[in-house]
Amino acid sequence: MTEENDAISPRGPAPDPAEAGEVGPALPAHETNPEVVEEIQQILGESYDGDPETVRYISRIVAAYYRGPLPPPSMLRGYEDVLPGSADRILALLEKQSAHRQELESKTIAANIRSRYIGQGFAFVLCFIVIVGGLWAIFLGQSLVGFAAILLAVAGVAATFLGTRRQQQQELEEKRQALPPDEQESA
Repeated sequence: MTEENDAISPRGPAPDPAEAGEVGPALPAHETNPEVVEEIQQILGESYDGDPETVRYISRIVAAYYRGPLPPPSMLRGYEDVLPGSADRILALLEKQSAHRQELESKTIAANIRSRYIGQGFAFVLCFIVIVGGLWAIFLGQSLVGFAAILLAVAGVAATFLGTRRQQQQELEEKRQALPPDEQESA
């Protein structure tokens, strides 16, 4: 790099592609995209002198960053140029990871559903025992204790039901608020 390139950006010289994690070759001056040059001209204004090194510098910075699990097509092409078949391997790896994640989510959901059913079963058995105990107490002449036991069991079931319902409504409202404003009306 020349000292002239250092003056182009306050960040200093363009990063070495090997240090930035780029695998593909640097963009040669003769392959400069006219649309990229025009966009650079618009951004830099009069300070852009048409130097192809500026285009390569900015192209390296842009190519070094991307979001998401899938690299951009140009980077996949670069991997494919360096090692034929690597793009297919990358895609296969992403598909395998996605399938693994979906399998874990399915197992987690199934385990949560199973736990809820087990919890509901135990709650039913416990409530049934308390109600039968309350009826037995009434039969033995302890009507106050019997009615209290029955009332306690019914109140516990009602409180659990209402609490769960309230929690579901709060979660739904939080999800609605997290949506963008244009999607909130339809939700």
